[in-house]
Amino acid sequence: MAKKITSAESRARAYTSSELKRLGWNTKHPNSGGNILEEQEAKNYDERFNELLGKDRPDFLIYKDSLPIGIIECKNEKAKIESAIDQGIGYADKLSKKYFNVRIAIGVSGNEEDGVVVRSLYKLDNGEWEEIKGNGYPLTQLLSEKQLEQVLLNKKASIDLEIPTESEFYEVAEKINKIMHEAKVNKSDRAVYLASIILAMQEGDVDTRPNVILEQINANVESALRKKNKSSLKHIFAINGNKQKLRKQLPLIFHNLDRLNIRALMNSGADVLGKFYETFLRYGNDAKELGIVFTPRHMT
Repeated sequence: MAKKITSAESRARAYTSSELKRLGWNTKHPNSGGNILEEQEAKNYDERFNELLGKDRPDFLIYKDSLPIGIIECKNEKAKIESAIDQGIGYADKLSKKYFNVRIAIGVSGNEEDGVVVRSLYKLDNGEWEEIKGNGYPLTQLLSEKQLEQVLLNKKASIDLEIPTESEFYEVAEKINKIMHEAKVNKSDRAVYLASIILAMQEGDVDTRPNVILEQINANVESALRKKNKSSLKHIFAINGNKQKLRKQLPLIFHNLDRLNIRALMNSGADVLGKFYETFLRYGNDAKELGIVFTPRHMT
């Protein structure tokens, strides 16, 4: 039975389409020279789909040289990311039984209002699916065309990440400042809060559910400081403020950092965090004098 499309899932699809375009993909129909075929467009596009998939179609098929090479499956809630991945892999495996060789499966769950989770997998020669990583960390952003081609060319689930441009840093810094403003975070506190969030991400995974995210950040920060024998700084990095508003808005900050693949970039050897943090300090807040103290390369 074909799946029912909900409005919430439509928003996840709209986000995906927008991000693909922002990342440089030609989102036009393959017949018009583009790379993206959407579900409804795929209904009657290729009769071989009927044979392999029945009436079902993935949310997006990624095309290259007139052939599908990747699947993107969307879900309306972040918690459904495993379902999105499983369905994407299912479509890819079915298409690869005959006629095609689809080795990329991407899951996108959530929406831009609540945050989005992205996972990308590559099918190895032995038939196993492996999560695509950069610098040893899973990617948290959709693949660009160049990155996807790199995975397929190298035949392995890893890529070399490029340092984001100044404009890419600025776009995310601007969004995070806006989110903090809406959460009623004082301008003088924003630099410290961002430092705490980045330090928490460096320390390990953070559960971004609103009911636990604040405690998760503070616990990770405390753990990181303890390892460096700097527990006395705990009160400086603690995130307080209007907790109800913060709990709702903090997941969006993580989402925007994920759009930079920030955790993977942390392990690049370059001072990526320092560059991003300095960009953030230049964008509309009153804590510029804290830059030397709180730039991530100095925090621990």
